[in-house]
Parts: sequence; C-alpha cells; structure tokens
Amino acid sequence: MTIDWVRVVAVFQVLGGLHGLGQLWRDGAPEAAAGLVVQGLFAALCLLSIAAGVLLWRKTRRGFVWSMWLQLLQALRFTFGPLNYGLQLLFGLGIYVKFFKNGSGIGLDVNVLSSFLELYTRVVYKFNMYLPFEMVVNVTALLAFFYLYYVYDALFPLQEPVGVSAPPRPRR
Repeated sequence: MTIDWVRVVAVFQVLGGLHGLGQLWRDGAPEAAAGLVVQGLFAALCLLSIAAGVLLWRKTRRGFVWSMWLQLLQALRFTFGPLNYGLQLLFGLGIYVKFFKNGSGIGLDVNVLSSFLELYTRVVYKFNMYLPFEMVVNVTALLAFFYLYYVYDALFPLQEPVGVSAPPRPRR
C-alpha cells in the first residue's frame, strides 16, 4: 500500500482552513477596524484553503495552483522593526533566526494546532538604532510546495503553443 501524499496535503489544507475558522469563531470580533480587516483576510484565506484542499483531493490543476500559493504564503514569517507578517494554518515546523534586544538566537519553531495571520505594523516608541528582527522559515510549507510543484509538473506538463509544430523528423 502506497501513501498518496497529494491527498495527505489536501486533508491538511482542509483541516487547517477549518481550524482557522474555528480560531476566528473562538476569538470573536476585534476592537479596532484594522483587526476586522485582518480577520476578514484570514477568513478568506481559510476558505481558500478549504476549497484548495477539496480541489487538490480531486487532483485538478486549480487545486494544485491554489495549494502551492497557500504554501508559499506560509513559508516565511518575519518581524523587522515595526513590520510583522505571518500565516500558518494548523501545523508548522520551522527554523528561526532572531535578533532582539533581550536575546538572539537560532532554533526550531514548532507550532501544532495553531492557525493565525499576523499582519500589522507597530509604532516604534523611540528612534534608536535598534530594530528587532525575527525570521521563521516554515520547512513543512516549503516541502509541501516543492512536492506539489513536482507532482504538478508531472501531471500537467507544459503544452506547445497553438500554431507551433514540432520540428520535422529526419528521414531514414
């Protein structure tokens, strides 16, 4: 018995979207309007994840494309000064590098049953030379992206443009 890894990714995408919507339901409405925009965007990404998972289960071209984009959106999470971005749906195993005033380092970032969208800027309180920096590369999202791309390339090879014929075959 062989494991169909495309369908495993599809199941994780559907579960991640459902978990993200559950997180939104549990957290409730935010106080600020900006938080409402971020929650709306996160809800849209969760719904896209569910749809992409269903289409990926059926192994459609659109399912592969949407799934690969969602994996890329989850592949990098960063904080640089006042900017912060991160998306994760359900599970992530990553490698982080961080430089903060009270501690710096390199290590593993493990998040299980965690769905979130971080997208905001913070006001820098003092203008000094210190800018916090953190970057997390989600290894599981990158592996899923490259695997889906490999399978996509095998299932849907590039077609020749219309009107272009193959070169003539030599006569024997």
